[in-house]
Amino acid sequence: MSHFSDDVIGSVLQFVPRQSLKRILVAQHVLPRLSLKYHPYDWCGYNAGGVMAHLCDNDVEALIRNPHRDTRQCLFNWAFEPDGRHATRILRAFVGNPCIDPTAIFNSVLVRACEHGDLSLVCLLLSDKRVHPMHVFRDQPTPLSAAASHGHALVVARLLQDPRVKPHQLTFCAAIAKGHKAVVQVMLKDKRIDAGHHSNLPVANAIDNNQPTILALLLQDKRVNLCDRNLLRSFNRPACMAILLQDGRLDPSRAESEVLRWAAESGEKDTVALLLQDDRVDVSAKNDASRLAQEHGHIEVYAMLQTKQKRRRSDKGKEISKRRKLQ
Repeated sequence: MSHFSDDVIGSVLQFVPRQSLKRILVAQHVLPRLSLKYHPYDWCGYNAGGVMAHLCDNDVEALIRNPHRDTRQCLFNWAFEPDGRHATRILRAFVGNPCIDPTAIFNSVLVRACEHGDLSLVCLLLSDKRVHPMHVFRDQPTPLSAAASHGHALVVARLLQDPRVKPHQLTFCAAIAKGHKAVVQVMLKDKRIDAGHHSNLPVANAIDNNQPTILALLLQDKRVNLCDRNLLRSFNRPACMAILLQDGRLDPSRAESEVLRWAAESGEKDTVALLLQDDRVDVSAKNDASRLAQEHGHIEVYAMLQTKQKRRRSDKGKEISKRRKLQ
């Protein structure tokens, strides 16, 4: 039977009952002789897929005992696939084995362990001196970016403890965009991460992706130097704007309350209501916010602005009358 291809044997195993005598014979006599060759650019060994997808415990034991190096290496590479029922046992059995390269296929096993948040496996792989956490293929994600983008804060913390790991600002921004607050907190503790990097790119990222809790976290960093563009970016994200206004470093009345005009023109009722609570905002006729809201058919926003204008005029009239009485 050894002259059959790996895929053919995999197809046979698919239809053989797991506990049958025929399957046991296949596991004992056929699997140990398989070559299971794989292409270096294939993440899990294409030719092995037909066999691996239908393995039972006896099959796995037969492959572990297989003296052919390619067979064991392919089993190691495949083990962390989502269907790898024996992943934990196989990987731990092979890490540290001189016949197995844990960095094969561009650190794919380490990257996948980081994606799944398997902290114990990550620690096990990093304990092998052959594993370098920054060696990946071209534009493939690094282990750190894989862990950060999937929100695994403990794995991120472990990777940052390794002096070979060089955190990138884009990795930090990816965690912000996906709302992984715990990851952001861990990365902010690393001095190599600058929350004010590239004209406050992390802050802009938090606003664009509507992450107010993370925005509040970033504003606690002294390196962040807010600018008026940050407030303008939040004109359609009232939760983020509320955080920025509470900070107190930005003036919503800048450029004749430009941010109010943007919000009124777009019909952002919640943002307009938030801005109207700030006495610095100009709601006079010269601001054009009311006209823009009316022209674009935002009736509710127009009514809110008109009501605020009337109150302002009434308040000013009362102040003038009080002054005259005092005189």
